[in-house]
Amino acid sequence: MSLKKKLERYKQMQAQTSAQSSSPPKKQQGNRENENVFFAEESWKELGFEAVHSEEGYCYVKTECFDVHTPIGKYTLGDMYASVAEWNKRTSHSPLSSKGKTAEDLLFFDTETTGLSHGAGHTIFLFGTGRFSSAGFQVKQYVLARPGLEAGLFLPFLQEHGALSDLVTYNGKSFDWPQVKSKHVLIRHLVPALPAYGHYDLLHASRRLWKHRLPKVSLSQVEEAELGISRMDDTPGFLAPMMYKEYIGNEDARWLKGIITHNAKDIISLVGLYIHLSKRVHEGASADSEELLALAKWMEDVGDRREAMQLYKVIADREENSQDVARLRLARLYKQNGQFHKALTVYHEVDAPHCLHEAQIGMAMLYEHQFKEYEAALKCVELAKEARGDMPEFLHREKRLRTKISLRK
Repeated sequence: MSLKKKLERYKQMQAQTSAQSSSPPKKQQGNRENENVFFAEESWKELGFEAVHSEEGYCYVKTECFDVHTPIGKYTLGDMYASVAEWNKRTSHSPLSSKGKTAEDLLFFDTETTGLSHGAGHTIFLFGTGRFSSAGFQVKQYVLARPGLEAGLFLPFLQEHGALSDLVTYNGKSFDWPQVKSKHVLIRHLVPALPAYGHYDLLHASRRLWKHRLPKVSLSQVEEAELGISRMDDTPGFLAPMMYKEYIGNEDARWLKGIITHNAKDIISLVGLYIHLSKRVHEGASADSEELLALAKWMEDVGDRREAMQLYKVIADREENSQDVARLRLARLYKQNGQFHKALTVYHEVDAPHCLHEAQIGMAMLYEHQFKEYEAALKCVELAKEARGDMPEFLHREKRLRTKISLRK
C-alpha cells in the first residue's frame, strides 16, 4: 500500500476515534503514577483491560476465553486437537510437525510495534498470545502502558508463558521474536531469561505452498484465500505506530481499540492457519497439482524423501502441466537412492518440450556411469542438443563419450 493510501486510512481512523472519544476519560496531568493511579487507566478499563502491577512496573492485560467450537473460517478452534493428534501418528520431517507435543504446549504469538526496524528507537507495545487449556482457547494481550515501562510489560508475559515449548507465529522468526530479543537485552537484568522456544513460522509454509497463485502471502491475503475469512472494518497493522503515538499524546486507550482487535484476530487466525496447513500436508494428494508440487519440493528440501516421492508419483500420474516436472524430480530421487532402472524408466516418460533436454541428460548420465552404455548415452546427448542447442555442457559430454567409444573399439 502506498504512503498516500496509508495516510488516507490514518485520517479515517483519526475521525472515527475522535468521534468515539467525544467524552474522553479525564486526562491525568503530570507524572502522578503510583500504586493506585496508572497512565490512562480509566480508558483501558473501558476496553476490558486491567493494570497488572509488578516489582518492575506495570502493564495492561486483557484475557478472553473462546469455546473450542468457535469458528475460524472453515474450521473451529477445537480442530487443533485433531491436527496435533494426526502429527503424533506420523513420522515426518515437516517443519510443521508437532509430534511429541500437545495443543497446550503451543503458544500462538503476535506483536504490535512502533516501527518495523530492530533499532532502539522502536519498541514493542503489545504482546498478543493464545493458548489452549481445559477451559478452551485463551487469548491474552499485554500492553505497554507507556514508554519506559518495558520491564513491566515483559515480566508478566515471561512469568506466565516461560514453560511452553513452541511459538506459532506469522513471520515471527524474522520479525516478532528478533524484536523481542533485541528489546529483552536492554532489560535482561530486570526480567527472566527468554525461553528457548521452538518455532513454527507459518509464513514460511504459506509461501512454500501458495506463492505461485497469491499476489502476496500476507496473513490477511492467506486468510481470505485459504480460510475463507474476510475481515470487515479491520484496522491494519501498519497503522499501529501512529495509533500508539495518538494514545500516548491523548492518554486515551480508545485510540488502540482497532489495533487490539486486529491483534486478537491475528492470534485466532494463526490457529486456523496451522490447522489448514497441517491438513494440506496430511491430505496432500487432494491438492491441485501446483500446490502438490510445491509440497513435494518442500518435503524433499527438509529431507523427507519418502513422502516427496509419493507426492511426485501422484503428480506424475496426472495429465497436467506439472506432470513432467514431477517426473524429473522423481527420477532424480530414484537415482539418489540407487534405483537406477526406475530412474531410467521415469526419464523415458518425460515428453514435455521444456523438460526434454533435462531428461535426456539424466538418461545420458545413467547410461554412461551406471550402465556403461556409451552409444546410448551419446544418443541422449544428441537429442538434448536438438532440444537446446550446442550448450558447452553438452559438447563436453559428447566429446568425452566419443573418446570412450573409440577407446572401447
